[in-house]
Amino acid sequence: SQSRYKMDKAIRIEYEKNGRPYQFIRVSKGNWMPLHRYIWAQVYGDPGNNIIRFNDGDTMNCNIENLTLITGAENARLNTLIRKPRRKVKIVAY
Repeated sequence: SQSRYKMDKAIRIEYEKNGRPYQFIRVSKGNWMPLHRYIWAQVYGDPGNNIIRFNDGDTMNCNIENLTLITGAENARLNTLIRKPRRKVKIVAY
């Protein structure tokens, strides 16, 4: 029955193309949502279109203390900084 699925909160793991795992929780029959978004919503309410980042970078660590809500623009900026670190320049005196 529908109510059985609402109560079981089964967890599954899905992998992105890059191999990064994410946990999903069944919230009703045929309806799964990312566990980190579910946990955030239970504590703070619906995150809307915002991004929930994992502070330690571990997508399997869904403890609320490890989650931070940011905008899509903030996420893009952070991803750019992570992927393209500034080039180190060595200054040589002559």
